[in-house]
Amino acid sequence: APPPSDGGSTGSSGSSGGAGGGPTAGSTTDNADPGTNTPTTPLPFLTTRASSFRPGSRRTYTFTVRLPRSARLVLRIRDPRGKVVREIRVAKRRAGTVTVRWNGKDRRGRFVAAASYRYTLTAVGSKGYTRTAKGAVRVLSAR
Repeated sequence: APPPSDGGSTGSSGSSGGAGGGPTAGSTTDNADPGTNTPTTPLPFLTTRASSFRPGSRRTYTFTVRLPRSARLVLRIRDPRGKVVREIRVAKRRAGTVTVRWNGKDRRGRFVAAASYRYTLTAVGSKGYTRTAKGAVRVLSAR
């Protein structure tokens, strides 16, 4: 199914679909070796595919999140002055890989200006589980 046009998410279970290149934050060690039940290398909590992004028709900036347990997600995009220009809330998702997409638009549906934007992605689950990742994305002028 195509991604929602106003930013949103899709979810799937399985291994992380994000392939490096961009910032990563946090890690989990619940990927145990089946023979020994010993954790292997930590998997990233958040993976992004690029450090820059040019919004436009059908283009989105993708955040791939690996949840070790069920959680709700909140993605906040801040402009260079620190003002939240977009907030995307994702309903509770099962453990596994979840993709959150931002289309480069603000709360009013307008493309944001070319600049460096900071993001905070927070996962909140039951029993006090909270994981936050922060980073930046350079937005190029929309086409």
